[in-house]
Amino acid sequence: MDMQLGMKHEIGKDRDEEVELQWMSRGSRVSRDEEEERYQECSDKQDPLRGIWLRINRIPETIHNMSPYGVYIPPLYILFAMVLLIWVYSVILFERPMISHEIPVMQLSCGRAEQIWEGFDTECGLHAEKCLLPFKRHKTLYVKCPAFCEGSGLVYNVLRYKDVEIQYEPFIVTSPVEENGEIVYRGDSYPCMAAYREGLVGNMWGGTVKLELTDRYPYDVNLQNDEKMVFNGWYPAGFVIKPLERDEKGNNLFDLISLVIWLGVFLSVGLGVFVVRNDIFWFSSVMLVYLSIVLVVDPPIVVDYEDNITLGDNSSWQLLSVVIGRLLPLSGIIVLIWVVVCEYSFVGSGLIQRLTFLCGLWITGMDALTFEKLPIDRLVIEDVINMGASGILAFIFVMILIVFCCVLQLYRIWRDGWFLKCVSRYLIVIFTVVALGVLFGDRLVLRVHHWVIGLFFIWGCKSRGSIAGGLQGLCVGLILAGVGRWGFASIFERGWVVDRDGDNGDRPTAPSVPVFVYNAARHQLTIEPVDDDTEINVFGNDVWIYKGHGGEDIPIEDIQWLRGRACNDGGCSTTPLIPTLTKGPKAMFEGKNDENNHYKSEKDSLAKEKNLDLDARDTSSSDLFEETVEETVDSSEYSNNLRGWFQRFIHFVEISGTKGYSIQQLFLMNYDLRPVEAARRKWKWYHFIFFWLSESFNVNTWQIAATGVQAGLSWWVTWITVWIGYTFCALFVCASARVGNAYHISFPVSCRSSFGIWGSLWPVINRVVMACVWFGVHTSIGGNCVELMLRSIFSNDMEKRIPNHINGNITSFKLLCFFLYWFFQLPFIYFPPHKIRHLFTVKAVISPIAGITFLVWTLVKADGGGPFIRAPSTVSGSAFGWAFVNSTMNAISNFATLIVNAPDFSRFANAPDAAIYSQMISLPISFAITCLIGVLVSSAANSIYGVSYWNPLDVLSRFLDHYSRGSRGGVFLLSFSFAIAQLGTNISANSLSAGTDMTAIMPKFINIRRGGFVCAAIGFAICPWNLMTSSSMFTTYLSAYSVFLSSIAGVVFCDYYILRKGYLVLTDLYIANESSPYYYWKGFNLRAYTAYIAGVLPNIVGFVGATKTHHVPIGATYVYYFSFFAGYASAACVLIIITYIYPITGTPEARLFQCKFFEEWQDVEDFEEVYKKRIAMDSNERELFIKRLPSIDASEKA
Repeated sequence: MDMQLGMKHEIGKDRDEEVELQWMSRGSRVSRDEEEERYQECSDKQDPLRGIWLRINRIPETIHNMSPYGVYIPPLYILFAMVLLIWVYSVILFERPMISHEIPVMQLSCGRAEQIWEGFDTECGLHAEKCLLPFKRHKTLYVKCPAFCEGSGLVYNVLRYKDVEIQYEPFIVTSPVEENGEIVYRGDSYPCMAAYREGLVGNMWGGTVKLELTDRYPYDVNLQNDEKMVFNGWYPAGFVIKPLERDEKGNNLFDLISLVIWLGVFLSVGLGVFVVRNDIFWFSSVMLVYLSIVLVVDPPIVVDYEDNITLGDNSSWQLLSVVIGRLLPLSGIIVLIWVVVCEYSFVGSGLIQRLTFLCGLWITGMDALTFEKLPIDRLVIEDVINMGASGILAFIFVMILIVFCCVLQLYRIWRDGWFLKCVSRYLIVIFTVVALGVLFGDRLVLRVHHWVIGLFFIWGCKSRGSIAGGLQGLCVGLILAGVGRWGFASIFERGWVVDRDGDNGDRPTAPSVPVFVYNAARHQLTIEPVDDDTEINVFGNDVWIYKGHGGEDIPIEDIQWLRGRACNDGGCSTTPLIPTLTKGPKAMFEGKNDENNHYKSEKDSLAKEKNLDLDARDTSSSDLFEETVEETVDSSEYSNNLRGWFQRFIHFVEISGTKGYSIQQLFLMNYDLRPVEAARRKWKWYHFIFFWLSESFNVNTWQIAATGVQAGLSWWVTWITVWIGYTFCALFVCASARVGNAYHISFPVSCRSSFGIWGSLWPVINRVVMACVWFGVHTSIGGNCVELMLRSIFSNDMEKRIPNHINGNITSFKLLCFFLYWFFQLPFIYFPPHKIRHLFTVKAVISPIAGITFLVWTLVKADGGGPFIRAPSTVSGSAFGWAFVNSTMNAISNFATLIVNAPDFSRFANAPDAAIYSQMISLPISFAITCLIGVLVSSAANSIYGVSYWNPLDVLSRFLDHYSRGSRGGVFLLSFSFAIAQLGTNISANSLSAGTDMTAIMPKFINIRRGGFVCAAIGFAICPWNLMTSSSMFTTYLSAYSVFLSSIAGVVFCDYYILRKGYLVLTDLYIANESSPYYYWKGFNLRAYTAYIAGVLPNIVGFVGATKTHHVPIGATYVYYFSFFAGYASAACVLIIITYIYPITGTPEARLFQCKFFEEWQDVEDFEEVYKKRIAMDSNERELFIKRLPSIDASEKA
């Protein structure tokens, strides 16, 4: 058996080698070995994590080399999963849902009720008799609702009936809750949405409920802002929804779609792990996803096996007939895709590429559960124009994602040598489609279906690597989802199919509906009767949004919305209610476009002056600089002629050594902003580890896990989100820290290369404001620690014993504690950054000991871990997913300030890698451990006191209820540890950052030390105890401010890594004239500010919803959950596009996405001398100097 297995493995390797040779002969100039060599060229040194990556990649090969497990495990695994999956398919398709084997159950969709109401819309007839036939036959109906109904049934596009435009929320129309607790639903409400609303069916598994007919109908309208409006449209009946009784049992009463998906994923991953042959794995996975789509998740639209009334027992067989019929032509396309595209990509592939392929395949294949949950109906111009705010945000996010993937894949195709071939073929296809559209444009309209998008993009994914595998999976999944649901629908449709608002001569006549009227004075929504009062009209849903809403600006009472205009008896307003957008002037991007001005480092550049015959100019320039400084000092003479108290005060507060220099000179260059020389670079790799160990242990980190648990996640799921979130934080921190590590500059200076010399002030001001506010908040928390310490020493009722004479949100005792802690911090602010590292070392030792002690003490008191440890997640489905995302993003958003100003600390690193790998590893580990301790302590405290305490200080306060010697001593020591922890956090994250940034704002009067004290004074002056009265809202606002900081970080990242590829000219960062490539337009980089605004805009609606009590569209909230990523990526992508159109100077000679990096560890010991020579050059000399410099050889720099 082992010999046979080895022979199979050798056959697979031979097949890979054969395909490799075939593709090399077809023109591919990149082999797998060359790709490995290129990877090594792109790295300064070999990545230590690459070994782990390669081992994971070779898991399938390793398993097949094992004996005997490599022989027995794969067949058993795959056979078990396949048998179980086939059994689930058979239950879903052929076992009809029944109650007690006698009463049939009607299967419904989430957002439809056609199976119950035999009439549609306005065709119900007199008194709605046609729509009530099922209830006339049976007073009680049993209905089965599918899974994943949350968010289903929304119609986002404007619906037009005659001259009325309106948007609906196909949901429910209800009565107020009656005395017996029942809720009456108007007869045309959607039963499954009502059942989901009442919690009678679950989002993950669906369920079965029963409907009882009633003649009660006092209905209200549920509007978007949770208000209630009287609905005067009459309807003759309603229903009450009830759960099944205990004795009402039956078969197939739950939706097994979740089980199908999990089994499918389980089986496909097993194929990826255990199957060596790429073709067997690929075709098996594709077939598995196709069957999951057409049989369970999203059956073909021409047949719905849930409709038992129409098809009866033959519905499942008709479904199988359609599935097999579409499979035959689809098989030919799938085989062609494998041979032409994917076979080459999977040569020599490992587990990582297979898993990325499966991720893309399942995400787009399950389109009904993924992309259809987005507030986007169709990607056509008509629907985009009529989208709401949430739809527009989702559309922008999807388009940015598509553009990013396309650009990335185009680069890989260009690298592999197929760029011209792919582009030429794409142009031919596009030209053909456009030509057909022009030819048949009068009667046919172009419509891009799922399968068309997949086929269009799959041919551009013919490259190797995990990214290509993921993109191939996305495209193949789109093809399967489109063909499985709609078949090979034509890309040219009749006009009425695409244009919902247009007739085009062949659209069916819209039914007659009554007119919606909104009375602003009475705040009442009514429906005027139609002309023929012998009929009633069934809308099936309540009103959601009005087209052109905003009538409160028009001084009339009765408003009727027609075609987006406000009308009354006097006529219609001629002012359009939808504003038009205009493009900004092209001149805003104007700037120099000298692509040949590429510089080397300052020291090397000036060293070449001797070979360029510039010795004389050097001497004269140096003398000129010295003479200029002397003239500036001598001309002022104000130090000996001070007059008036104000001048004396100014002279007194000036920083030593700054007298005689202007504010502009000091803004550009001062002691705190200059590159850090070797004597001050004292931070070694373990200092950064101690820094994050100390930083993680604080009250805020303890409470991070509370967001996930309170949202309904279990503790271990929340802990996973913490790991994911802080791992992303580590990546962002290391990316931001690298510029400080290599060039030894702070955040205010590094911003100059991206935002401009003067434009860098705005990011700096943003960071200063947040640092001062956070300093006050952390000081208030530290004051609570002092309060516990004093209560432990003297008495538990200290607050009552000290008279209170303050009328505010703080007592005299709490103010005393706040002041003591605030005063306690001042001596530590005095120390410079390169010496304060010892504080973090001490805190890194004390904090973990205190945290473990606190945990053990609480667990002993509780006799166990408490209820949170055993509690499962209380949410499921999409609610679970969004809670997972929100909990993950909370960690990142709370970390935005430290991500932005990472260079402020990394500039003190004593070695090139000291600030990179140490932070990458220590940051997520330290924060994850702290959050875990917080969850366990809170769970144990809940077991003791029956109340959930997520603030560790609240738990310590309850410990003092038992006022014994042991409790008092333990609380004192732990409170002191938390006070030290808050001190380290306040110094590192706030006072030092604020001080560093203030040196760039007022350098003549503020250095880092003074800036720290100013930050402390402002933190006291803002009275943070007033801000903390509503702590949840305030901390939400502080975290929401990451919307603005993420956009700044995205601009800085894009400028340094993509545009400049790590190459900066240090001296030019301190020059404020046009000779500096970072001066841009009058010191401002308008490109960066445009990208900054573009990064803020996708999150602004969600930001308002997070900081205000007003409700915003749910789509905006979902986009806001990804606020940091959305702002970061949007700003970076927009900056790339603008810079490509309007290039900048000072960049190396390399293509935009060329894999070259020009970053070098800088020696800045003689920086002042180089800087003096640089500023002594006039503009003409600088231009001559640059022209005579040789261009950079990219290969040498790499």
